[in-house]
Amino acid sequence: MGLSLLPKDKPKCLAVFSWAFLVLVLIFLPSNMDEFLPYHVISCDYYPNAELHTLREPCNSFYDLNLWGLTLKRAYLYVGSWSSWLYYPLFLLIPHPISHKLLGTIFFLGIISLTARLENHQSNRSWWLLRWALSFPILYQLIFDTGPVRWGLLVLFISPLLIRYIQQQKRIAIKLGIQVFLGVILFLAVEDKPFFIYLLPSLICVCLAYNWTDMQDMVKLLGNTILSIIVSATLISIYLFGTKVGDVSYFEHLRSMGQTENSSWQRAWELFQLNLSYLTNWYLYAHRNWSATGFVHDVNAHLGITLVEFGLFILWKVRHQINLSRLFWLGLGLLCNTVIFVYMQNVWAGHHFIFSYAILYLLYNHCLTYASPKIKHALLLLTTLYAFLIGLQFLFTQPFVEASRERNHIFDYIAQPEIGQNYVIVHNNWGTYYQSALYGDRQQVVIYAEPMQEYEVSRIAEVSRWLDRGILIVCRGEECNAKTLYDKFQGQFNFVPVALPTQDWQVWRSLAVGTSSSGFSETGSKERFSEATGENNSRADCVTHDLSSKRGSLI
Repeated sequence: MGLSLLPKDKPKCLAVFSWAFLVLVLIFLPSNMDEFLPYHVISCDYYPNAELHTLREPCNSFYDLNLWGLTLKRAYLYVGSWSSWLYYPLFLLIPHPISHKLLGTIFFLGIISLTARLENHQSNRSWWLLRWALSFPILYQLIFDTGPVRWGLLVLFISPLLIRYIQQQKRIAIKLGIQVFLGVILFLAVEDKPFFIYLLPSLICVCLAYNWTDMQDMVKLLGNTILSIIVSATLISIYLFGTKVGDVSYFEHLRSMGQTENSSWQRAWELFQLNLSYLTNWYLYAHRNWSATGFVHDVNAHLGITLVEFGLFILWKVRHQINLSRLFWLGLGLLCNTVIFVYMQNVWAGHHFIFSYAILYLLYNHCLTYASPKIKHALLLLTTLYAFLIGLQFLFTQPFVEASRERNHIFDYIAQPEIGQNYVIVHNNWGTYYQSALYGDRQQVVIYAEPMQEYEVSRIAEVSRWLDRGILIVCRGEECNAKTLYDKFQGQFNFVPVALPTQDWQVWRSLAVGTSSSGFSETGSKERFSEATGENNSRADCVTHDLSSKRGSLI
């Protein structure tokens, strides 16, 4: 049976429109600053003046690793460079935030396709729609990749399929090639974010769920994957123990960051409850941008609980037909994640729990293979209602101020060539830096300084003089006013507001004291730019990075 663009019966047609509506809403929603953190390598590599930024989240190789004299780039303290290189071609083609979300949509379609192949099932229209309908948490995390999670999720879904291909393949060269490929993509998942190490036990369970036959074949299965294990273990070991952060290995660096001060059974229980709440309220996956309260929160929770109950009902109905070994291994994988997450006590966000939901999603996917058409239709209607409700909530509710829609006016303004080429752009509050650093004029200089202490102000003024540029400050809050900014810069500049249709966020343009209203220094020397570049690394050593206020958990 072929696939038509739109199904003929009304329930399926309604599902298509509802989920297409939700996807479009997600693509055009305002962004969260952390979405673009994984691409910071691009920001520092693509813009020639970026190395002048030596303050918070700098581009002066502060995050890079040292591997026996070689430099390995990192986007952040515990985020590697793979997401940046993965996104780089699309960034060059479409240098706009929309390309980031389009990449997430591409990953989503790929994962949906892999899910179908895992069950080895020729799908009809309702089957494809149900996969789509049950995947909102995955869709949301792929479009709003704040983890990063894209590559990790792809590896989780593709690994059992690659092992199946290895077992089916008779040509030795192809077998070895697929094994090496599997080992490399596992390593890249760890390089992208070392958090993936926590997921290795559950990944093994997922692979066994789709490749397990009996104990006698375990030796054959191990033999067909041993090269993958050797390749991934070797690369990961070199990456974690061979690379250095200062005088310690990357592993020691991560371990020191991961020490939880408030470790307790009470906190473990709270985190366990939080993780369970993601199953019963899909809207919580967006808690970093939006907060559903009161009646809206109750509706989400009740629909989510109903969906979980429906899933248990389906499992009970098809209990005599399902593959029990698959059920066992997927269940064990879910249990492994739960135990590890609670023990580590740093898994608090949806972009962490999404890996547990992905396993649950695979379990759903298997059970629905044997479900009756009536059950499929009922589940499709329930998830369609959920999708439409969540889409409306995103469309009409206001995000937190850090992710405010009004920031788009600021991004459009500072991305103009005349701004990027004539000002040092300074971000004084969390919420705008990573986007601005990634999308703008090629000659821009973007600096993040929060809370803009004395040494930071001195550095910003220095860069301004070197480049003979004015200063443009993006900020919000009580200190975002002309007098405070004048005092912080010790009277070197007057600041005037830029007229933009914003309320919480503001932009201030500098006027150097004793200069014309254009705001550019008359005494600056552009020749000093080359000198500044040479001095940059030595000056960076004197900069103390205040990273304690950075949001998020370890890895």
